[in-house]
Amino acid sequence: MFGSGFSLAIAVALHGVAVAQFFTALVLVGLGWNFMYTGATTLLTESYAPAEKARAQGLNDMIVFATMAVSSLASGVLVSTEGWETANYAALPVLAVAGLALVLLGWHRRSAHPAPHKRPIARPSITASWSPRKSVSVLK
Repeated sequence: MFGSGFSLAIAVALHGVAVAQFFTALVLVGLGWNFMYTGATTLLTESYAPAEKARAQGLNDMIVFATMAVSSLASGVLVSTEGWETANYAALPVLAVAGLALVLLGWHRRSAHPAPHKRPIARPSITASWSPRKSVSVLK
């Protein structure tokens, strides 16, 4: 979900610099960010023992928000020196790496915890259990 939100935001941002495009791109980035942050936080807390969760979450938050601060400054410099399109195209490799990491994580989790074999559900035959006396009219 997050990849599609970011991909759509980049596509919208590359179509122009009107206020509506900025607004739409920012909404899509916000949606992608929220899904990504919530999902990553959940995965992080599942990976640690209860005694380690708070420390791991704190370190993760520090790294995430420090990276946000640096990338905000860097994107301003990139837009000033190289332009709006270059800044948007520069986000694509980062998005590709995140998408690849997500696919690899999903593959690793599935191979580590295969789904249990599903048994077919035994259902009674309709003709064997039907009787005119048992039928109920819903239009009363």
